[in-house]
Amino acid sequence: AAAPTTELEMAEEPGLPDDAGAGEINQQSFLVNLYQFMKDRGTPIERIPHLGFKQVNLATLYKAVETLGGYEVVTTSRLWKNIYDELGGSPGSTSAATCTRRHYERLVLPYERHLRGEA
Repeated sequence: AAAPTTELEMAEEPGLPDDAGAGEINQQSFLVNLYQFMKDRGTPIERIPHLGFKQVNLATLYKAVETLGGYEVVTTSRLWKNIYDELGGSPGSTSAATCTRRHYERLVLPYERHLRGEA
């Protein structure tokens, strides 16, 4: 039987955000790995986009999409507005879903596919 995973070991994994107590550590780890991955593939993240007046938290964005089943499910089921709402976007925005999806496609989707072994 495998030994139980410690919080430290969880933080060293590919940086998947986690609901348990190590959330902050995993979020930081996720962001470090995301930025490194995007830099290594020649598309570094230069600046974090805003949705409405709030800067997008890429780890929160990833986790919200992953919770609903990943990019393909969110896109097929037209759930990008739900993702935008979950990120705390302003309710009146008409382009919210499209903007959220574009940010994800440009900044997070290549990494999601890498983590899933699709890239």
